[in-house]
Amino acid sequence: DILRIYIKVKDNRIEEIKFKTFGCAAAIASGSVLTEMAKGKTIEEALDIKREEIIKELGGLPSQKRHCSVLAQDALKKAVDNYKRRRSGVLTVRFSIEGKGDLIGELYKTALGKKVIESLPLNAKISLWGKELYFPTGVKAELTQPQVRMDAGDIAFWPEEGALCLFWGATPISNGMEILAYSAVEVVGNFKVDEKLLDSLEDGDNIRVVRVDS
Repeated sequence: DILRIYIKVKDNRIEEIKFKTFGCAAAIASGSVLTEMAKGKTIEEALDIKREEIIKELGGLPSQKRHCSVLAQDALKKAVDNYKRRRSGVLTVRFSIEGKGDLIGELYKTALGKKVIESLPLNAKISLWGKELYFPTGVKAELTQPQVRMDAGDIAFWPEEGALCLFWGATPISNGMEILAYSAVEVVGNFKVDEKLLDSLEDGDNIRVVRVDS
């Protein structure tokens, strides 16, 4: 099951909230109930909604479907994390793969994102791991918001290799359509997915990352 939540926030309250899901009826119901419960609440109040409250509002869930309530909670947390990152500001960047084309993305001006931005312009050779490409940045930093579950279009920093990772689909350890990083990473941006370009890439392709105004 995959569930994504989109929010519009005003004065720290969730003014609008919608969800999109690819999953079973329980996942759809959990997303619907959580969005109804969260609308109008402050961000903190919405994040404090317990899985038991979701299940109770649904009138109960079979034990094998209770994970759907957690799925909805995780989606809301990710939406809030993304909102907070965007509040810090963004920098538009271009990823140019030699001889193949360009991808446009944004880097968030979070504490970690700024360290990545400071490393630009950057030239490197890419490595592929399923539908993930990564390359070294020379940046050394610890994570403050580690996660392994990703969305297509996420840009993340991988501390073990000091690498920037771009995800657009399943990795070798993914379960079905779920996108999983090899180990904990921190999202530092997003990019517009061009599957035709991305699927044409090979290990060792040269990549250059620059500010769009460079």
